[in-house]
Amino acid sequence: MYRHSRCTYGAKRVALDLAEARAGEGAGPVNHKKVARLMREAGIGRHQRRRRGLTKQDKSAAPAPDLLARDFEADAPGA
Repeated sequence: MYRHSRCTYGAKRVALDLAEARAGEGAGPVNHKKVARLMREAGIGRHQRRRRGLTKQDKSAAPAPDLLARDFEADAPGA
């Protein structure tokens, strides 16, 4: 299944497939952490994609106007 999916399976998915395949043999569950280590040592698997921000701040834009005329100056603490 790993190769049929164009090698896009991660360790958890491979571990689930192994557990299903071994279920008829009466074997217990497969630890996904061990599968991840073995996949890493074999150099197979996919790395998580890098996150990228899609919204860029326009530094030349004027700030939004204060339509409520709020006063943020306090005379004393708690006032």
